[in-house]
Amino acid sequence: MINGLRYQALVLTDLPVLDISPDPDDNPVLAMAVAGKADFLVSGDKRDLLALKTIAKTRIVTARNLLKKL
Repeated sequence: MINGLRYQALVLTDLPVLDISPDPDDNPVLAMAVAGKADFLVSGDKRDLLALKTIAKTRIVTARNLLKKL
């Protein structure tokens, strides 16, 4: 399964260094969203990630809100 994903995955090697979230463990996730030019970042973290609402062009949403948009 992992080998199959490698053919479809975008491998990010150069991540920007970010210090945006109050939770430092969230910053690598935000860096991946920025580097990968993600349209959406789906999270249930109301206190930290969802409170940001957006980063670059990535909208941070709950799974429920993403389903509504789709």
